[in-house]
Amino acid sequence: MNGNETVEADTVLGKFKLSSGSLNTLLTTLLLVVCCLIYYSVWIHTVDARSENIQVAQDLKQTNKELAVALREANTDQTNAMKEMTKAIREQTCLISMPEGKRTDNVDLCRRLSR
Repeated sequence: MNGNETVEADTVLGKFKLSSGSLNTLLTTLLLVVCCLIYYSVWIHTVDARSENIQVAQDLKQTNKELAVALREANTDQTNAMKEMTKAIREQTCLISMPEGKRTDNVDLCRRLSR
């Protein structure tokens, strides 16, 4: 199209006549508006995603703290159980090392030695 041609369009809104220069300006403006809308929607999505990521990070941090406390408690319980098992093994070893006749008499001695 050169600068002298016109375009006619019949739409529901009515008949339009546009010259090639005004049509070019109209399409450029329409393209600019569409690009701005796309940029705005991407920007809004980025802001929402960033705030969502901050919330997820805070939740993860809280969960990690709770997990650390639970693991610490489990470790303490396991350590206490192992200490009790060690004492029982020491007591049993002490009793086994004695002659059979003296084992029942020296139970308290072995308990004190196993501590």
